[in-house]
Amino acid sequence: MTRTQVSLCLAVALTLALLGLGGPARADEGPQGRVQITTVTPARIDPADAEDIVTISGTFTNTTGLPLAWASAELWHYTGRLSSFEEIDAAISAIDEAPVGTRHEPGTILTEQEPLAPGATATFTIGAPVSAIAAEASELASIVGVHVRAVPEGTSQRVTVARARALVPHGALPFELVDVNLLTAAPGQVPGSNAVSDELTADIAGRLTEQLAASAPASTVTVIDPAIYRAALQLADDGAGDEAAIAFVEAIDRLRMEGKLWRLPHGNPNLARMPESLRAQVPVWADEVVVPGLEDVPSVAIVRDVAAVPQGFDHVVTFAAGEGPTRFFHLLGDGRPTLLADAPAPSAPVGLPLASDPWPVLDGQVTVMQNRTPLRLDLTTEPGTEPGPDADTRALTLAAYSSNLPDQETAVGYLTSSRVAAFDPSQISLTVSPSFVMGSRTNQFPATITNQTTLPVHLRIALRSENPQRIRVPDTDVIEVGSGESMTLLLEPQAAANGVTTVHAQLQSPEGQRLGPTLAVEITATEFGRVGWILIIVSGAVVLGGTVWRIRAVRREQAKEASESGQ
Repeated sequence: MTRTQVSLCLAVALTLALLGLGGPARADEGPQGRVQITTVTPARIDPADAEDIVTISGTFTNTTGLPLAWASAELWHYTGRLSSFEEIDAAISAIDEAPVGTRHEPGTILTEQEPLAPGATATFTIGAPVSAIAAEASELASIVGVHVRAVPEGTSQRVTVARARALVPHGALPFELVDVNLLTAAPGQVPGSNAVSDELTADIAGRLTEQLAASAPASTVTVIDPAIYRAALQLADDGAGDEAAIAFVEAIDRLRMEGKLWRLPHGNPNLARMPESLRAQVPVWADEVVVPGLEDVPSVAIVRDVAAVPQGFDHVVTFAAGEGPTRFFHLLGDGRPTLLADAPAPSAPVGLPLASDPWPVLDGQVTVMQNRTPLRLDLTTEPGTEPGPDADTRALTLAAYSSNLPDQETAVGYLTSSRVAAFDPSQISLTVSPSFVMGSRTNQFPATITNQTTLPVHLRIALRSENPQRIRVPDTDVIEVGSGESMTLLLEPQAAANGVTTVHAQLQSPEGQRLGPTLAVEITATEFGRVGWILIIVSGAVVLGGTVWRIRAVRREQAKEASESGQ
């Protein structure tokens, strides 16, 4: 076949293409050049706007080493379903090996008369209506791209010599791919305690420090659990300071100053696992308990189900939960296209919230702890002072739902390892005798307070008399009873009259909250006084005098009878 005949055949083929007789995209068939997408519009596709035009602009550089005849750029779209982030992840992962899509012909001709020489660059703009790329409202995104087709010198077949693709979100849920370096670990420090577990110490010195190398790229966002930073600060400040912890803190501080750091809620809680009423509090709690140094770092929630995210986070990130490495998707108000050539590589992070099954036993323990909190704060706070750092259960609650904990039993064990969570006011008891007899206007009798809780408590004994006009007993002063200790106090009843009165004794917090059962004490007042003794003495004297007088009268009578009988 002569060169003229070959050219004629190629012209016919290109003409057919220009008439729109296109077909499914095929795998690369020829030497590859370099194509660069510069813009994709619109930034978000609205499937309902069928006439809107999806446009791609860019450049193609012939790096094949061969002149390319009849070069053209054609729009391409992916024809698989993209209704979930898992489907998007699968499409991105497989698209290079097994592209499923359709080219839209004709495209834009890059060269007509002369072949595109090696090293030469041509620009292009291609487009197709939304209806043509089959975008559906039920899908989260579309994948569109450009195929550069040409006839390399020395061949007679038109082949694909370059391709590039972009992921374009739909308007219903805007997002972009994001490169996340996730730093999490199982809780290793109970809030309010300075002790850091050996496991967390080893993670900070080992795995987590090694992971920091992945934070180097400018596009990477490092996401950290603030509980890790708190533990590292503690290790860095202990004694001479842990060198690995010091280096870790300095690296995190650099990322913060570079604007490349986001923070999870304390403890990396699994939001989907939490009761809805508790989940709604997480953004506020996360801000209120954040470790000093991270207050100005943007907050982020990483979730599998975006419906589980309460309002209040600065950022929301979801992920494709597959068997292999994970891709992250940053939900935005103004999502934009992501060039797949620039898409971050998937990673295998630790601490993703993969499961969402509830933990009812943990829910119950948290509810009990929260219900006891007002009384606990009242009992354990020294009068006239503010509650200590271990009084706050919010950080403890968040960490108990950590995605890094393997099961519910471990989570409950972590929660109850805290003295605050294990505090049970029913373990404070009062012991007093059920009856007491007073021999004077004022007296004393003992009462014992026993504290078997995990914390020292401040409280008093409150007393109520059924007849305060006869007998009253003042409340005791507030005293401190240590954890596991007992203390005996002397109650001081005051009698205004003789008789029996019942007095009720009960434990009371400094702010007046009553706790424990009410104990009844029967108090008897038997004070006679000076007049009583005088009456007794006088009565005795009268009786004694009468007895003596009677004896003498009897003897006189007997003497008289004896005298008369002798005469």
